[in-house]
Amino acid sequence: MTSLEKNIRFFIGTTIGNSTALYWIKHKGENQKNKLIYPDSDICIEGFQRSGNSFFFTLFKRRNKALKIAHHTHAAAQVIKAVEYNVPTIVLIRKPEDAIASLVVWDDKLSISIAFSAWISFYKRLLDLQDKIQITSFEEVTENPVEVINELNIRFDTDFSLPVYNENQLTQIKSTMKQRNDPLSAPVPTAEKDMAKLKYYDAIRSHSILSKANELYNTFLKERYTI
Repeated sequence: MTSLEKNIRFFIGTTIGNSTALYWIKHKGENQKNKLIYPDSDICIEGFQRSGNSFFFTLFKRRNKALKIAHHTHAAAQVIKAVEYNVPTIVLIRKPEDAIASLVVWDDKLSISIAFSAWISFYKRLLDLQDKIQITSFEEVTENPVEVINELNIRFDTDFSLPVYNENQLTQIKSTMKQRNDPLSAPVPTAEKDMAKLKYYDAIRSHSILSKANELYNTFLKERYTI
């Protein structure tokens, strides 16, 4: 696939994913059905790509195996439908420059401009839902996922099982995830990803859209629901 084709497909996919009328089209395949939100879903875990989704989902699923979890569509429409169904929902958010850098390292055919536009489009659609969802930062998810789940239980009056991990155990889990995945696509930070991202940071930090993305990021963290 050429870079042009990739960016067109990504743009169209983002547009569909943020539309409640259309996002079912993108995810109607058999391998996607278990990821979609339904009225009887137990929880919805969503966020823009490279925001800790896989890491948090993996830890949560380990202790809550029987639950029906909507996840990994990276579609704002999924979150909107989850709220309509009164399903407990957590939305992960990462600093824009870090999320975009990680995304373009994962797929170097994707343009920074298209990636930024997609990031803004996703979170902008959720601005009016902040009092109905739990907004959680990438740092909170990767550094203290147990407390994140505890906050979910308090916020939504649920009884999700909490993983019992001390700092050493959490470090070991992250190490295992690194070993099982390609260093540039692992769901946790790696030295290889950090090194690869360096070549993109100048372009990302000088991009005209970054200030708009940062403003949106700060708004989410400042005005989010707190226990």
